[in-house]
Amino acid sequence: GHTVITYAETFPERRSLGVEKEEARRRVAVEIARARKVNCEFLPGDLLTCPVPEGDTYFLYFPQGHVLD
Repeated sequence: GHTVITYAETFPERRSLGVEKEEARRRVAVEIARARKVNCEFLPGDLLTCPVPEGDTYFLYFPQGHVLD
């Protein structure tokens, strides 16, 4: 969620939305955004199976190694 939060801080006039597969990671991102008073949203989901929300800019994180195996 750090990239989404940083983007939201840099461009507060834009809608910032993250999609996170792991609920624990999503909750931490929400807590950090609230603590920093950043206007962004984190949805639960897997980009491989859920519809991709409409947007102008996308940051995709694809881990390497055992996570992809």
